[in-house]
Amino acid sequence: MGSNPTLSEGFIDVDSVKDFISRVYRKESTCFAAVAYIPFVGWLIPFCFKRESHRCQTHAKQGLLLAAFFTSVILCLSLVNILLPKDWREIRLALVVFIYGVYLLYFIFCIVGVIWSFNRRELMLPLVERYVVRLKL
Repeated sequence: MGSNPTLSEGFIDVDSVKDFISRVYRKESTCFAAVAYIPFVGWLIPFCFKRESHRCQTHAKQGLLLAAFFTSVILCLSLVNILLPKDWREIRLALVVFIYGVYLLYFIFCIVGVIWSFNRRELMLPLVERYVVRLKL
């Protein structure tokens, strides 16, 4: 009966195993960074499961700030829409169209963030970058 090869017997190249592990870790880190841009709640996953990865934490903070910003804008616009008199139908319609435009803009930012994180590029928006550095989570 043959025995399983071990590192001590010299059958497995240690350098190739280390290279394989580092490639898997980078790919996993890339996937977690991309998940941070799933609309509204995707930023939670890298915060919970990739605390040691600076790259994942940066993307998670950006996803959190984007979600918070766009959610607050949408909530404010919706509140204004609710408080407008019912006779102002044209203004209310324009406001609803604008709200959908804000949703579309948020989803575009999410798609760009996913693509850039898979390409290992940093999506740094000037206003968001200032707060990502300050955000300690």
